Amino acid sequence: MDEYAAQRYTDAECEAVFADLFPQGFAGQDVLDDIAPAGWEQSALVATFHPSPEQVYEERLQFHRNLQSWPGRNQDRPTKPEPTREEVIRDYQATPIETEREVRELVGQCLWDIFSDNHDVPAPDGRLVDIGSFRGAGGFLADCLNRQGGRQEYDYMDFYMGTIWLSRRADLRSAAHTSHHRSNALGHSYPW
Repeated sequence: MDEYAAQRYTDAECEAVFADLFPQGFAGQDVLDDIAPAGWEQSALVATFHPSPEQVYEERLQFHRNLQSWPGRNQDRPTKPEPTREEVIRDYQATPIETEREVRELVGQCLWDIFSDNHDVPAPDGRLVDIGSFRGAGGFLADCLNRQGGRQEYDYMDFYMGTIWLSRRADLRSAAHTSHHRSNALGHSYPW
């Protein structure tokens, strides 16, 4: 066993940490009580999956501008007009709230932000809770949720890059820090 492997939790130990932190699953009532005490529908976090028309407009406008300013863009190609607020509002369609799916995916993406992206997360014994970086961490989280749900529903791409695509839609600190709160409630002293 190499030195790095001796300094990190095994995959089975990492799975046990997540099972301790989320005994009812990533979207259990205990997690909902932590991140959305008044209910998911009343939480500001619901905007992560149900952005307002104004948020959708701002995101489309930013995406358009980023594409237009991309250095590798064919400069001979005509520039497309920016999306308008009116177009976005006209095309906007609200989607039904799916509490369990949305909460488990948001918590999974927040966990990617904490445990991946080359972050070292030490456990109480000083070893690292290392679920992998980037794709590996996304795969670990997908596997956790697939085991919880008893079906193959997720793959690494569902959690890859964490909350990057929705982090501006709501203040994610309550969702991101739920693992800290959960670990303290379980009597563990994980430092994250």
